[in-house]
Amino acid sequence: MLIKWNIESDIVFLIKTMKKKHLSDVLTKGEICFSYPETFANNITNLNAAQIDTWDSHHFFPAENIYCYPVIEDNENGIKYGSGIKLADKATLREINEINKHTPFCCFRKVTTDEITERDGLLIISLGDIVDRIKQEFGHDSFVLILRPDVFLNRIGKDHSCYGKSIIYGELCLEDKKEFEENEKAGFPQIKMYQKRDTYAWQKEYRVILTPTEDTERHNIYIGSIEDIAIGGDIEHLRLGYAFGKSIEELQKDKGE
Repeated sequence: MLIKWNIESDIVFLIKTMKKKHLSDVLTKGEICFSYPETFANNITNLNAAQIDTWDSHHFFPAENIYCYPVIEDNENGIKYGSGIKLADKATLREINEINKHTPFCCFRKVTTDEITERDGLLIISLGDIVDRIKQEFGHDSFVLILRPDVFLNRIGKDHSCYGKSIIYGELCLEDKKEFEENEKAGFPQIKMYQKRDTYAWQKEYRVILTPTEDTERHNIYIGSIEDIAIGGDIEHLRLGYAFGKSIEELQKDKGE
C-alpha cells in the first residue's frame, strides 16, 4: 500500500497530451498508460526528445572531493583500503533502488492558480507557444484537459493503490530533503521518483504512481469514461485556451448589453 496523500491545493487542472489515435480511448474508456523508469532511460521505442531521460526516477545530490579506494584486504579484522585516487572536486551522484525501477507511473501537465488569468469576467487558461514545444519535443497533437483532478485521481485510486505529487526540479531545498527523508523512513522510497533535472521544468509535471510490480513493461489501466470531468481535442485548442465562468447571456446581462 502507498502512503496517504492529497492533491496540492494550487493545482486547478491536469493536462494529458498524446497522439490523436489514443484520444477517444482515454476519454471514453479512461485508458491510462503507465510506464516504468526504464522506458524513458533507454530509447528502445523511438522516443521523442522530451521523453528521453536517462536519470528518470533517480535521486541526485551534489558531492565534493570524490575519491576511489582499492580494497586490499577484507577479513575478520575488517576492511583495509589502499591509497586513494581523486576522481573529482565536485560531482553529482545519482541513485535508484529496485523498488523505483519496478514502480509504474503516468505523467500529466499541471495547470496551477498562478497560470489563470481574468478577462471579460471569465477565467482563462492557455498554453500559448508551449504548444509548439509539446508538438516538437513530445510528438503529440492532441490533449485531454481534466477539469476535476480530484475526481479523476479518486477514480484511479478506487481500484489501484496510487500516489500523486508534483515533480521537484533541480536540487532539493532543506524542506524537500526533510520530506524525502521522512517518507523513506516511513517505508516509501518511491518519493525519490519526484525529483528531476531543471531542464525538464517547462513540462510542469504531476506524476501518479502505482504499487510496484515484478514487471517493467508499460501497461494500461481502465477507469471508465471520463467525459463527465474532461474535454479533449486538437492540441492547437490549448494555444489560446479555454475560458471558464458564467454563460454568455449572464455576462451580457451583467454588462447591461
